[in-house]
Amino acid sequence: MTIPNDFTGRLNRLFELTGASTAATVAEVCRRQVAHLSESHLYALRSGERTNPSLLVMRALGDYFGIDPAYFLTTNTAYAADLAAAATRPGQPTG
Repeated sequence: MTIPNDFTGRLNRLFELTGASTAATVAEVCRRQVAHLSESHLYALRSGERTNPSLLVMRALGDYFGIDPAYFLTTNTAYAADLAAAATRPGQPTG
């Protein structure tokens, strides 16, 4: 599995791998942890308009997709691929 090196590419890869529904749904669920994560903020992250999310945003996205937030930060692409392979469909139990 090829894993992009940038945050935008990695976030979009999670959407592809898990079949996540819409940015609105993801933002709504993540907003329970990060109040400022709006649909437009998530769209800006997915489009590359914003490329430096806070650690809280990465944690909320990691929780949503069932992965360690280190996926967004690591420079080790093999490790990132392992983390991405563990991603779950949103709403499915992890482990």
